[in-house]
Amino acid sequence: MGRSWLDTRDAFLLPFSQNISTKLSATPAAYGAVAGDATALATLVSDFDTKLTTAQNPATRTKVSVTAKDVSKAALIAELRALYKKFNAANIPADKRQELGLPILDKTPTPVAPPTTKPVLTIRDSDKQGCSVRAKDELTLETKAKPPGVEGLEILMTIQPAGTPAPADLRQWFSGGIAKRSDFVIPFEPSDAGKVAHIRAAWFSTRGSRGPLSDIVSLPIAA
Repeated sequence: MGRSWLDTRDAFLLPFSQNISTKLSATPAAYGAVAGDATALATLVSDFDTKLTTAQNPATRTKVSVTAKDVSKAALIAELRALYKKFNAANIPADKRQELGLPILDKTPTPVAPPTTKPVLTIRDSDKQGCSVRAKDELTLETKAKPPGVEGLEILMTIQPAGTPAPADLRQWFSGGIAKRSDFVIPFEPSDAGKVAHIRAAWFSTRGSRGPLSDIVSLPIAA
């Protein structure tokens, strides 16, 4: 929702609350309320109307009258917010929300689209025990921030003898785990010494959808 449903400025609050009060007083059940709700709101609206008029009239405007108006306003706002929760809990139809001047609730969550960009991997440091890798998005190489809707990285690896290219068939690669941060560490096994590690990764969304794979980065593993 771009703005709050409740505009608390005096000039907007009074007609807004008067409209709700009128509707509830006529048919409270149609809005998920009861007669007591209508009565309580009508009393608060009337009190705020009276004290606002007094506070705005130059002849009666004093620090005391302004304070009294503010106290009345606070009580009215508290009641409106309590009613708003009741309206939401009652799941009143969209047309009734419109009659009350309330926003229509979006009950269908906006789907999170799969990532459309790929990470760019950089080897920061390595030894025979593992390597440190940094991932940045191809469109925002100046920052480590992940793209919107992205949860982290899915890492793929293959360890090959020196001089052997990385296999084109992804079935010959294995999972290197996932990383939630842009900087992550990949451990090596003692048996990997002297071989070459090939690494790829893809962003995955908060819904688990995977984006395109990165280009391969390769590094020799210290013997």
